[in-house]
Amino acid sequence: MKKLAENIFAILFSRRVFVAFAVALVSYNVIGMLLLYERSSDYWGHMASMYAFAENPINPPNPYILTYKPIHLFTPYHLLWGVIARILHIHPFWLLPVAAGVNTLLFMAGVRVFSRKILHDEKYALILALTMLFFWNDPWLWSGVYAFGLLPLTAVYPFWFAFSVSLMVIAVYGE
Repeated sequence: MKKLAENIFAILFSRRVFVAFAVALVSYNVIGMLLLYERSSDYWGHMASMYAFAENPINPPNPYILTYKPIHLFTPYHLLWGVIARILHIHPFWLLPVAAGVNTLLFMAGVRVFSRKILHDEKYALILALTMLFFWNDPWLWSGVYAFGLLPLTAVYPFWFAFSVSLMVIAVYGE
């Protein structure tokens, strides 16, 4: 039993396994964003804000009502993706898988940096990521949680970006 536990921890502490998991997680989110989208999801509202910024980054129209009053989804995150869509001359819908991939990469990088700086060893990064993604009480009934089952539907949300950047900021300025 002791040998089995040693082998399991050797796998969990492996840098190669962490990288393989990161690649698999990014792929899961990018492909999931393309194939698992649903009409009732919140990301359509986020995409509408990105589209408004793509149309006019300086003074975007409100995507819901005919006014130039700002809405809660006019954030720097939406501006960033709207400007990218404008520069590339594509609809923000086609950037959603890219945003999901970028946010997931930032999450994995943030977990690794956090582990290195706060836990004093980056070998704990995979265990930390798995804990964050899988150890929720009941993620299927909640939105806005960092759960594996919801990730393909929520990876494009600003909170994934903000959380990932927060992990890095805490790691850099936390001590």
